[in-house]
Amino acid sequence: MKRAAGNSKRSQPTDEETRMKFRHESLLQDYLERQKEFVSKKKKLQAAKQKRDILLAETRFLRRRHSYLLKIKSAETEREARHQNSDVQPKKLAKKRRKDANEAVLNKPSGRRRNTLFRSPEE
Repeated sequence: MKRAAGNSKRSQPTDEETRMKFRHESLLQDYLERQKEFVSKKKKLQAAKQKRDILLAETRFLRRRHSYLLKIKSAETEREARHQNSDVQPKKLAKKRRKDANEAVLNKPSGRRRNTLFRSPEE
C-alpha cells in the first residue's frame, strides 16, 4: 500500500511544482524581453556614437579647411598688395623721370655752345 500512495504523489504535480514552473516561465520571459531591450538600446547607442564620430570628423575637416582658406586668402591679399605697390612705384619713377627730363630741357641752352677756352682769332 505504501508504494501505491508514494507513486500517486509523484505522478501528480503538486501546487509547489506548478508555482515553480510558472515562476520559471515568467522569469525566463522577463529575461528575454530585457535582453531584447538591451540589444535594441545597444544598437541605438552604437548608431549615436557613429553619428557623433562622423560629426566630429566633419567638424575637424571644416575647421582645417577654413584655416587653409584663410591662409590662401591672406597670401593672395599680400600678393595683391605687393603688386599694387609695384604698380605705384613705377608710376612714381616715371613721373620723376619726366620731371627730371623736363628740367634738363629747360636748363639746356638753345643752339650750340661755344667753347670759351679756345677762341678762334676771328672773333
